[in-house]
Amino acid sequence: MHVGLVAIALVASPSTASAQQTGGRIVMQLGHAINGPSPIVNERQSATTRYEPDSLWLASGEVLLTPRWGVAAEWRKPDDVTFSGGRIVNSFSQTEREHAVFTLATFRALRGRWGAIDVVGGPGFVRQRVMVTVESSFPSTGTTSHTTESSHTLGAVTVGADAVIQVVPHVGVGTLIRLTGTSRSEFVRAYSVGLLVRAWL
Repeated sequence: MHVGLVAIALVASPSTASAQQTGGRIVMQLGHAINGPSPIVNERQSATTRYEPDSLWLASGEVLLTPRWGVAAEWRKPDDVTFSGGRIVNSFSQTEREHAVFTLATFRALRGRWGAIDVVGGPGFVRQRVMVTVESSFPSTGTTSHTTESSHTLGAVTVGADAVIQVVPHVGVGTLIRLTGTSRSEFVRAYSVGLLVRAWL
């Protein structure tokens, strides 16, 4: 978070002609974030926190159409989520593997000689693969197991911001934050906070 505070202080400095090019019009970005349930949750959602992985990778590409407005595509790969339950005679284990794609509108809220702050948001989808293994154990039949797989596409929406400091020409580092809602059995909200590397032209 200290990187983000420094980024805001530097970006807020007066802009110059060269500063207006900081961040570039074509941007590629790679980030890694910790992830968890949103602190703004209701009582029902507390039962669905198992859907949220501990961390995720993010990769995106952005094109500025005007000095401040642009469009971007963001791909995310969360950690797999595994949980289990049941009793000795009848138990189950479920693993969920996901990736997500979002189409984003971007707004360059601040720009300066050494960095930029972008606000982003837009809709997307989560592609989910679920593997469930059920294991039964009885004296008469011994131990048996059965695995089923299914795939689902879930609607989602996200908003967030990126704060970047230039370290060498056309390359910067910074912080990112995302708040994402996904339509599972109910609308589940989660937040992600992490670090990023950005390159631009």
